[in-house]
This record gives sequence, C-alpha cells and structure tokens, in this order.
Amino acid sequence: KLDSSSNKLFIKSQYLHSLSKKNQFVVWHSLFGNPIIINKDAYDFLSLFSNAVSISNILKMYRDTTEVSQLIKTFRKSKFINPAGFDERRYLEDKIQHRNEMGLDGSFIDYLELRVSEACNFSCSYCILQNAKRIHRKDYKKIMDFNTAKKAVDIYANLLKKTLKKKAEITFGGAEPTLNWPLIRQTIEYINATYKSHLTFVFYINTNFSLLTPERIEFIKSHKIKISPSIDGYSSLANDSTRRTKTMQGTFDKIMTVIRNLKEAGVKIPACSTTTNDTNFKFINHKFIDWVKGQGFREVNINIDVMNMAALNSIFVADRLIDLVRYASKSKIGLSGFWRRSAENISYSLINHRTGFCGATRGDNLSIDPLGDIYSCGYSNKIIGSIHAFDSFFRKNGNYHNFLKQVSPIASRYCYGCEIEGYCGGGCLATREFNKSNDAKKKQMCDIYKYMTRKLISDLI
Repeated sequence: KLDSSSNKLFIKSQYLHSLSKKNQFVVWHSLFGNPIIINKDAYDFLSLFSNAVSISNILKMYRDTTEVSQLIKTFRKSKFINPAGFDERRYLEDKIQHRNEMGLDGSFIDYLELRVSEACNFSCSYCILQNAKRIHRKDYKKIMDFNTAKKAVDIYANLLKKTLKKKAEITFGGAEPTLNWPLIRQTIEYINATYKSHLTFVFYINTNFSLLTPERIEFIKSHKIKISPSIDGYSSLANDSTRRTKTMQGTFDKIMTVIRNLKEAGVKIPACSTTTNDTNFKFINHKFIDWVKGQGFREVNINIDVMNMAALNSIFVADRLIDLVRYASKSKIGLSGFWRRSAENISYSLINHRTGFCGATRGDNLSIDPLGDIYSCGYSNKIIGSIHAFDSFFRKNGNYHNFLKQVSPIASRYCYGCEIEGYCGGGCLATREFNKSNDAKKKQMCDIYKYMTRKLISDLI
C-alpha cells in the first residue's frame, strides 16, 4: 500500500527503455518485460523518479492524488520504479536460480527429439550439422538403432507420467531422418502399442521431403504425423541457389512433386520454412508470400542463416522482414522466425514465467543422438547427459542443472545492458556455439533482433 512506503525513496529503473509514436509511449523493462503503453503525461510523470524521491513528496505535488496513486502502483508492480538500492539483476537471478532448482524434478521437460539419422542426401549451403564437431568424431554413429530409440522413449514417457503430463511431443530429426525410415516406423508402432492408452502423442518429422514415397506418405497420413517442407524460394532459381543435393543438383522440382503427392493423398501441410542468406535473400519478397499463399500454406517461417555471416546489411534485412510481416498479414499468412522471439517473449514477466529464446534455452527439450547422448538442441555440440546414465541427469549441480544456469536469459555478460537482454538472452544457442570468436556474426544477429523487436513493439501502438 502506498501509505506504508510513502516515505521510502524510490527511483526509476536503469533497465527501462521506450519508444514513442503519435504522442504515446511504449515502455518496457529489459529484464522484467511487460511493456506498457502510456501517454505523454504518464511518461513525464515517470521521469519524476529519475532521482531518488519519496512517494509522499510526489503526492504533495498534486491536488487530486487518486489517478497519481494508481499510476505509482502500476509502475511499482511493473518494477519501473523501485526502492532506492534495490538490486534488480540480483533479485531476478535469485528467482531464476530458485526456479531452476524446482525444475530438477524433471517438470521442465516437454519434448523429445530423436535424431534418428545424422546423414543427409542434401548439401545445403547453410547446413549447421555438416559443421558440427560431434558428427566428425571417430566413434560417432550417424544412424540410430531401435534399442536407443526405445530407451529414449521409455525414459521420456515415464518422465511425463511422473510429472503428471498427458501430452507427448516427439520429433524425428537429425539431418535427414527419412534415411532411417524403418526406425521411424518401428518406433511409432512401439509407442502406440505401449503408451497410447495414457498419453496423447503428437509426432513431427523434420524432413527435406525428397524421400517420401507413396507408402511413406500413407503412413504419415494414417498416424497424423506433422510435417512441413523447407523450401528456400518460389522457383528453382531461388531455392536451388542454397538447397542442393550431394551432387550439386537442384531440389526444387523434387520437393514440389512430393508436396503435390501429399496434397493428393489428403495430407495437410499448414506451413513451410525458409532459410535465407545473401544468395537467395533477393527472392524473399512479396512474390514469395504470394507463392506461399497460392500453395495453401497458412504460415511460413523465415530465418536468416544463423551460422554463417551473411553479406547483408542488418537494417536492410530487418526492414525487408517488417515489410513482409505487414504484407503477409494482409494476405492472412502467418510469418514467424527467430527475429520475432524477443518481441514475443517481452510480453511475459521473467519473474513469473520460464522464458527463453527457444526450447533449448528453456531446458524443456531432450535431444537424443544415435549414441544416446543428450543435448538441449539438435544443432548443439554440448552434451548434457546420456540416456545410459539418466538416473543422475537431474542431479543438483549436474550437467543439466549447470546448463540451465549457463543459458539463463540474464547469464551472458556479452548481453549486459542490452535493451532486450532478458528476452533474447543471447539469441540462438547454435549461433552462440558456432560463432564464439566471430563478433561480427554475433553483432549482425544482435542488430537484427534489437531492430526487429523495436519495430514489432512499435506496432503495439
């Protein structure tokens, strides 16, 4: 209550950021989030707390204090103003640390990825996996066997049961998972025979579409497996500049043939995804959105190459993406990508929500490689456990717990002071790993994320 702290000194947070449009302001806290839209009078009122001042002295400035008191309550609740000396970063660190320890019961885990094949029949120019250190180890297996898949599924299903969850989401991933199609089929049949009575399963296959025969399409349809194509443009010229076979042949025609086969079989394909770089970015335009709509997709995920430095100006990229967001919206096409993540996350409070740039940084994903090693992300090189020693996986100060500390949204000193620090948290985990010494690439992604977040927040007004 205001009367219980009216003589305490309060000061505006050093983590506040704002932008204005049409005499209105969006103000947000780079650690705590929750953007608020206020008018100029409220914005000017907030500036009264630029130096430490007591609430009682503020109230003396106004004849009618009802509206002023409500505004102060709002600013205090949002942590826009705080008691002088209050360490906001330490407060949030303590909250996150406590939450991470609560998650050592396994309750964070929602998803399982089985990397059933780390081999591929494509050779895309931006491929992360072909540069991953783990797949070049002498002892590394590129193809998963059924015993490994079964053990991973059993661990995951029992963990969901223990934490009272009813929905199970399993992705068959890797490089090109359909190179190990018999295992995908065998694993799904095992799951349905063993766990379907008490868990609702959703299956995904991250596939390049090139190996989907009529028999496989029928299996996908009958088991309601969710798939979406990766296609990097609306024509052979656009797509084939980045997505090629091992023999450097184009892939567009092959992908489109399978898309037609899937549609004819009655398989719904709601979305597609595109990775763009300086080679094909010129083709990611209004014509591409029109093509997406014409194919019957309701959503397209567009991401700039997260691993390699693109010879593109960050602001130019961001402005193109914002233009596409607005154009796609008019066409009723959803447009997603990593560049939206911070703006989406900022609507939540890090105090009350386990927010991260992606599932990998939230710690809610088990990604299993063919050896049975556990990663948080299918593109990561960092092992955080093994299904063959899972009893110790959630041990306090073990690999998983330490990983949660390392990927905390406010753990990276590189990000200290950034206006979207808590909601980007350093961005994509794979980008961080592959570009540890590449400051130019990190800066490029930072510039895109910050600029895009400001633009998307501005659209709130």
